Amino acid sequence: MLAITALAFGLMIFSVIPWSSILSGTSGPADYYVTHEVAGVAPYWFELDWWFPQLAMLFLIASVLVGLVARMNEKEIVRLIAAGASDMMGPAMVMLLAAVSR
Repeated sequence: MLAITALAFGLMIFSVIPWSSILSGTSGPADYYVTHEVAGVAPYWFELDWWFPQLAMLFLIASVLVGLVARMNEKEIVRLIAAGASDMMGPAMVMLLAAVSR
């Protein structure tokens, strides 16, 4: 379970870093905050350019895998994922209201 968690976090860190911007020495602002693309830099072939939707799916898949490795039944896995999602409703509402009031 710890290995799956470590791999998920490692993949998360690798996938959000704009490697072409870092390795070429040219940095710039992100063109579009949803896709996290850097302006004026062509991405390398190994860059994933993941952002929030892909990272959410990564954590959902990792949580299901951890539940299966822990030999939990499907109801327990779904219950724990729903409990974790409900814990995030407060911060999500804060972000939503902050974006609306901007």
